[in-house]
Amino acid sequence: MKVKTKLCATALAVALGIGLLAGCQMTSSGSKSGNPSGGADSTSQAEETKYLVNVPQGDYTVAGLEADGYAVGAKVSFTVTPASGKELVSVGYDQIDITPKADGSYEFNMPEKNVTLIISVRAIAQYELSYTGTLQVDAGPVTFSLKLGTDPVPGVVLEEIAGKDLVDIDGVEVTGKEAGTTTIIAKVNGEEKARKEVTVAASELVSIKTALDAAVKEAPCNGSGGNNSAKTESTYTIAGQVIAMSNYDDSGAMSVVIDDGTAAVLLVLYSSSKATPEYTVGDSVKTTCKFTNYYGVLEGISTTSTATKQN
Repeated sequence: MKVKTKLCATALAVALGIGLLAGCQMTSSGSKSGNPSGGADSTSQAEETKYLVNVPQGDYTVAGLEADGYAVGAKVSFTVTPASGKELVSVGYDQIDITPKADGSYEFNMPEKNVTLIISVRAIAQYELSYTGTLQVDAGPVTFSLKLGTDPVPGVVLEEIAGKDLVDIDGVEVTGKEAGTTTIIAKVNGEEKARKEVTVAASELVSIKTALDAAVKEAPCNGSGGNNSAKTESTYTIAGQVIAMSNYDDSGAMSVVIDDGTAAVLLVLYSSSKATPEYTVGDSVKTTCKFTNYYGVLEGISTTSTATKQN
């Protein structure tokens, strides 16, 4: 019985040993094929390459782009907002123009490279009302013009702001009638396009008698010796009606006598062209000049360009 028992135990031990050995190989074989440890799979796909969309600085804001870039063929969608006072001219990348969608956004498919957006903006054209010359009481009209950017705008109607009455308006010509500050409004088809604040300067016009009295004191002349003429340093703006005149002589001078009701003065007007006189008796003339006291006779010396016909 003991022998049999030993033989049986030995046989069982041998059998179990073989079984355990076989079990270990199977487990080992299973580990190799199933990778239960969770390590990297040598057959997994490589990570996708992404490319960047570069945005240069400018007078605009770009929104909606992915900071980490896009894969080849991916849809790139974004918006562009111009800075205040600017408008978009074009949007593109790498010399390729992009047409905006109906909602104003932009799209393109990502190429196999980094790209740089090209965005062009410009200043929004503004209406501008302007004039040349000096707006002054008794100085004649100045002409206003309205432009959109650099282009003249036709059909302009001017008016003075309500509550003011410092100017007279005739078409696009404005004449000062009282010193002060006012605003001129430009309208096209009844719609205001621009306005401009203007200052109407006070008149420099003085009566002929006032100018002569001042000139006599400033340029005294006793009519003898070397003191037979003197010239004022001050200029005087005078106006009056032509009561006598002569034609241009060989030196290009024309004499005009004007009278404003306070006094009369002789104006010697020079013109290099010796043209036909532009005045006739009865015309109103305005001029700014210095007076020359020549042997006790005060003369206003001027040119035809500074002696303005008023009617």
